[in-house]
Amino acid sequence: MDLRRVLALALVGVVAGAAAYCWWPSEERRVRQRVEAMAAAAGSPANEDSLSRLARVKRLLGWMREDVRVDFEQSEWPPLVGRDAVAALVARPWPQTTAGVTVELQDLTISLSADGTTADVRGKVRIASREPSQDPVTLDGRMFAVTLHRVDGEWLVAGVRIMRSDDAIR
Repeated sequence: MDLRRVLALALVGVVAGAAAYCWWPSEERRVRQRVEAMAAAAGSPANEDSLSRLARVKRLLGWMREDVRVDFEQSEWPPLVGRDAVAALVARPWPQTTAGVTVELQDLTISLSADGTTADVRGKVRIASREPSQDPVTLDGRMFAVTLHRVDGEWLVAGVRIMRSDDAIR
C-alpha cells in the first residue's frame, strides 16, 4: 500500500469518527434536548385555543414522572406534587399578556450520575411576553434546578426547584 492510500483511509476514518461523535446523541445531549423541548412546550402562543393548550400540556406532562415534585423557594408558594398539579399550573394563561409567552433557558449545566440513571440540570429561565415590540417584556426570571431519572431509556423529570435568586434573568 502506498502512503497516499493509507493517508486517505486515515482521513476517512477521522471524518467518520467526528461525524459519529457529532450526530450520535450522548446522554448529556439527550437530557439537554429534553429540557429545551420542555421549555418550548411550556411557552404558549398568542390566542391559543383550549384544544391546542391541552395538547401542549399533555406533551409536557408525558416527559414527567407521575410523582413529579415542584418546589418554590418562596414560603408563600406551596410545592406542587404530581403531574395533575403541574398541569393545572402550566395550562393557566399568564394574566400579564394576551400575546402568549416564550420560555428561554440560559447557562445550562448538566451533570450525570456515575450509573447514568440520574441527571441534574441547573440554569436560568426567563419567561417573556410575545407582545409585538422591539424588546420582549420579561414577565419572570429565575434560577432553577431539575432532576431527571432515566426510565426505560427515556429521561423523565422527577423534581424541579425554582429558586429565589437575584442572579436570574430579569
